[in-house]
Amino acid sequence: EHFYQRGVRLITLAHQRPTGWCTSWNEPGDESEALTDLGREMIAEMNRLGIIVDLSHSSRSTFSKVHEVSRKPIIASHSCADGLVATERNLTDEQIAAIADSGGVIGITFIHFLLSSSFLASFDSFWEKYPQAGAELRDLYLSTIPEAEKMQRWNRHHDILAELDQVLADILPSLQDVADHVDYIVNLAGIDHVAIGSDFDGVLPLPRGLEDCSKLPNLVAELRKRGYSESDLEKICSANFLRVLGEVCG
Repeated sequence: EHFYQRGVRLITLAHQRPTGWCTSWNEPGDESEALTDLGREMIAEMNRLGIIVDLSHSSRSTFSKVHEVSRKPIIASHSCADGLVATERNLTDEQIAAIADSGGVIGITFIHFLLSSSFLASFDSFWEKYPQAGAELRDLYLSTIPEAEKMQRWNRHHDILAELDQVLADILPSLQDVADHVDYIVNLAGIDHVAIGSDFDGVLPLPRGLEDCSKLPNLVAELRKRGYSESDLEKICSANFLRVLGEVCG
């Protein structure tokens, strides 16, 4: 209620770690932790108040349990299709169908390693050369230390990060890859259950052709070229999410 009264209308249940009420894709944990009693209370209260349940970043066990107990549409605000890029962070066909069955929506994200299998393979291969640095950067990313100290420690790995940028530049996903994930979910779940999830503030580098929000018309043009009608494009760009907002939040 504290957050609801201050305008919060959507909560992503997890990020990169277990939270005490559910588990994340990055640390799935024990099955018993996937949705605790506190988590069930949270979902019931979010349904009662009118706060959207967002399952991007949640573990697959958490997803399944939340789908069972939520009485309102569920969403994945920024995810892609596991059928195109196999990773725990993406949505399986069953999860996509479950979101559609609930009346929810999936926002296609622009996160590079979720968009392209070849990019993901090269990304993983690169860090196999630098396991210690990779582990340190991962821990640093997840840490809650002051931002100034975090950036100081992050910059110690400047040379490795610069090499990574150079290696990945030629295989960076494009807006066509984003459109492929839109196609996949539309073909599986229908036009009423897909949206744009971006994550402009959460990932670098961004796909070619979608380097910042001014480039979003490029994606619309690509979808139009693929045969999407103006009504379809309106649903993808706004109407689908606004429908869920209305159904959950009133």
